[in-house]
Amino acid sequence: VGQIDVRLNVEYADNMGVTESYGNSYALAESEATSRTVGVATTNSISQTTSVSLEVESGLPPSATASISRSWSEGYSRENSTSMTRDASRSAQSEYQRSFEESRGRTVTSSDG
Repeated sequence: VGQIDVRLNVEYADNMGVTESYGNSYALAESEATSRTVGVATTNSISQTTSVSLEVESGLPPSATASISRSWSEGYSRENSTSMTRDASRSAQSEYQRSFEESRGRTVTSSDG
């Protein structure tokens, strides 16, 4: 009887890969606004009064008296005002990101001979 030779060659190839990535970001925003308002109010006033009076008396000899009076007043006022406003804001944002990827593969090659 003859001999039978059976051969089977099997090859395995495994591969594995890992990818990991990470990052961090930080953002800061600041703003500031300042305003100033100045106001001036001025008032001038003048008042004037004139009075005339006349008195007549009958008799011998007749007489007359006249009088004039005058008055006046002046006024001045000034008002200053100043106001200041300041607005400020600040904001911060932080972000962290991480990714992980894993891959595996297997290749099987067989041959008989």
